[in-house]
Amino acid sequence: MTRDQVDSKEPIPGVLKTLQERGIPHRLILPGTDEDRELTDWMNSNLGFAGSQIQWSSASHFECEEWSDESSDALEAFRRAASSIVVESLVKVTWSDGACPTVEMRLKDAVSIGGELFEASFDTYVIRESERWILELHHEGTICWGFV
Repeated sequence: MTRDQVDSKEPIPGVLKTLQERGIPHRLILPGTDEDRELTDWMNSNLGFAGSQIQWSSASHFECEEWSDESSDALEAFRRAASSIVVESLVKVTWSDGACPTVEMRLKDAVSIGGELFEASFDTYVIRESERWILELHHEGTICWGFV
């Protein structure tokens, strides 16, 4: 996977505004930093990609669903996916757009603003590295999650 820079003057403004308005604790990992590169390296070494989509067949356990409406189908699937790990866990939310910072927050908070996260950019990834868990919302209409 590469995080390609898309011409974006203000990446993820809706997400940042919602985090601030709701007082959700979070930490930004800026693009191009060592920590950003480490996350990308982790994804590339633990996941196979076909273009921008994860090759889920290589995961040890996963589920995939199709979605047609991000605001209902994908959000409901996200809620179900979140039940597979502790909701208090810290996760990293990142996007395929390399101009977007990664946001670290609790899983329960990510679920509560899932709509904003999914609308921020094309492909969204929610990652819990220590448990080798990842969720992917792919722009072509699938949401998958599981353990790699």
